[in-house]
Amino acid sequence: KTWPDKGISLSLSLSLSLSLSQVTQALAWVVRMYSELETNVVSIERANEYSVLETEKDLTSDNAPSKTWPDKGGIVYEEVSCRYREGLDLVLKKLNINVEAGQRIGIVGRTGAGTL
Repeated sequence: KTWPDKGISLSLSLSLSLSLSQVTQALAWVVRMYSELETNVVSIERANEYSVLETEKDLTSDNAPSKTWPDKGGIVYEEVSCRYREGLDLVLKKLNINVEAGQRIGIVGRTGAGTL
Protein backbone atom coordinates (compact mmCIF):
# COMPACT_ATOMS: atom_id res chain seq x y z
CA LYS A 1 0.00 0.00 0.00
CA THR A 2 1.17 3.50 -0.67
CA TRP A 3 0.46 6.57 1.39
CA PRO A 4 -1.49 9.38 -0.23
CA ASP A 5 0.66 12.20 -1.36
CA LYS A 6 1.87 14.66 1.26
CA GLY A 7 -0.42 17.50 0.10
CA ILE A 8 -3.58 15.52 0.72
CA SER A 9 -2.22 14.26 4.05
CA LEU A 10 -1.39 17.81 5.15
CA SER A 11 -4.79 19.17 4.13
CA LEU A 12 -6.58 16.34 5.96
CA SER A 13 -4.51 17.01 9.07
CA LEU A 14 -5.30 20.73 8.99
CA SER A 15 -8.97 20.06 8.34
CA LEU A 16 -9.16 17.63 11.26
CA SER A 17 -7.30 20.03 13.53
CA LEU A 18 -9.63 22.92 12.66
CA SER A 19 -12.68 20.71 13.16
CA LEU A 20 -11.49 19.65 16.61
CA SER A 21 -10.75 23.26 17.49
CA GLN A 22 -14.26 24.30 16.45
CA VAL A 23 -15.81 21.45 18.45
CA THR A 24 -13.79 22.49 21.51
CA GLN A 25 -14.90 26.10 21.12
CA ALA A 26 -18.51 25.01 20.69
CA LEU A 27 -18.34 22.89 23.85
CA ALA A 28 -16.79 25.76 25.81
CA TRP A 29 -19.59 28.06 24.60
CA VAL A 30 -22.26 25.50 25.63
CA VAL A 31 -20.74 25.17 29.11
CA ARG A 32 -20.56 28.97 29.50
CA MET A 33 -24.18 29.41 28.37
CA TYR A 34 -25.35 26.65 30.73
CA SER A 35 -23.52 28.32 33.63
CA GLU A 36 -25.12 31.68 32.84
CA LEU A 37 -28.55 30.05 32.55
CA GLU A 38 -28.12 28.33 35.92
CA THR A 39 -27.03 31.61 37.54
CA ASN A 40 -30.09 33.39 36.14
CA VAL A 41 -32.45 30.63 37.27
CA VAL A 42 -31.00 30.74 40.80
CA SER A 43 -31.52 34.51 40.96
CA ILE A 44 -35.16 34.04 39.90
CA GLU A 45 -35.60 31.34 42.55
CA ARG A 46 -34.18 33.66 45.23
CA ALA A 47 -36.42 36.54 44.15
CA ASN A 48 -39.40 34.18 44.34
CA GLU A 49 -38.38 32.98 47.82
CA TYR A 50 -38.03 36.57 49.07
CA SER A 51 -41.41 37.52 47.63
CA VAL A 52 -43.22 34.92 49.76
CA LEU A 53 -41.40 35.52 53.05
CA GLU A 54 -43.55 36.03 56.10
CA THR A 55 -43.36 39.68 57.11
CA GLU A 56 -41.79 40.48 60.44
CA LYS A 57 -43.92 41.58 63.33
CA ASP A 58 -43.86 45.23 64.35
CA LEU A 59 -41.43 46.05 67.12
CA THR A 60 -43.36 46.50 70.32
CA SER A 61 -42.00 47.23 73.73
CA ASP A 62 -43.30 48.30 77.11
CA ASN A 63 -39.90 49.91 77.64
CA ALA A 64 -40.03 52.85 75.20
CA PRO A 65 -36.77 54.87 75.08
CA SER A 66 -36.69 58.41 76.42
CA LYS A 67 -37.09 61.33 74.02
CA THR A 68 -33.40 62.21 74.42
CA TRP A 69 -32.27 58.68 73.61
CA PRO A 70 -29.46 57.90 72.97
CA ASP A 71 -27.90 60.15 75.56
CA LYS A 72 -24.65 58.18 76.04
CA GLY A 73 -24.05 56.36 72.77
CA GLY A 74 -23.13 52.99 74.30
CA ILE A 75 -24.59 49.60 73.40
CA VAL A 76 -25.41 46.93 75.96
CA TYR A 77 -26.67 43.42 75.21
CA GLU A 78 -27.64 41.31 78.19
CA GLU A 79 -28.50 37.63 77.88
CA VAL A 80 -29.38 37.97 74.16
CA SER A 81 -30.25 34.74 72.36
CA CYS A 82 -31.45 34.49 68.77
CA ARG A 83 -31.92 32.09 65.86
CA TYR A 84 -32.11 32.57 62.11
CA ARG A 85 -35.77 31.55 61.99
CA GLU A 86 -38.40 29.90 64.11
CA GLY A 87 -37.78 26.20 64.65
CA LEU A 88 -33.97 26.35 64.26
CA ASP A 89 -31.39 26.06 67.03
CA LEU A 90 -30.10 29.19 68.69
CA VAL A 91 -27.04 30.70 67.00
CA LEU A 92 -26.42 33.21 69.79
CA LYS A 93 -26.89 31.93 73.33
CA LYS A 94 -27.05 34.37 76.23
CA LEU A 95 -24.73 36.91 74.62
CA ASN A 96 -23.49 39.67 76.90
CA ILE A 97 -21.65 42.64 75.42
CA ASN A 98 -21.04 46.20 76.55
CA VAL A 99 -19.74 48.68 73.97
CA GLU A 100 -18.80 52.00 75.53
CA ALA A 101 -19.46 55.31 73.76
CA GLY A 102 -16.67 55.97 71.25
CA GLN A 103 -15.31 52.43 71.49
CA ARG A 104 -14.60 50.66 68.20
CA ILE A 105 -15.43 47.01 67.67
CA GLY A 106 -15.22 44.58 64.78
CA ILE A 107 -17.74 41.88 63.95
CA VAL A 108 -16.50 39.03 61.80
CA GLY A 109 -18.11 36.03 60.25
CA ARG A 110 -18.33 34.02 57.06
CA THR A 111 -19.79 35.51 53.91
CA GLY A 112 -23.58 35.65 54.11
CA ALA A 113 -23.66 35.34 57.89
CA GLY A 114 -25.27 38.75 58.32
CA THR A 115 -22.20 40.54 59.67
CA LEU A 116 -22.86 43.60 57.49
